[in-house]
Amino acid sequence: KDAMPFDLLKKKLMLRLNTLGVRIKEIYEEEWSYIPVGGSLPNTEQKTLAFGAAASMVHPATGYSVVRSLSEAPKCASVLANILRQNHSKNMLTSSSTPSIS
Repeated sequence: KDAMPFDLLKKKLMLRLNTLGVRIKEIYEEEWSYIPVGGSLPNTEQKTLAFGAAASMVHPATGYSVVRSLSEAPKCASVLANILRQNHSKNMLTSSSTPSIS
């Protein structure tokens, strides 16, 4: 899905603020940025387990990934604990845990 144009986003923000009764008296400086979301899935053959933004759970600056990361953490920890209990080598952690977590 294509990104919304910044002028449309600004209009939507101003409408929302107005609806909430927030009045802008003065704008001192205007700043904008583009934060890409999504992206490719992590490489399951790598030696480190990707989690959070590294696992395409959306860039943390957006705020969208906080709830998902926190909700996935117990599942991730459980899978890793089970692997360690089964005495898998550390090299097996990533390749065997990623399909269980994804």
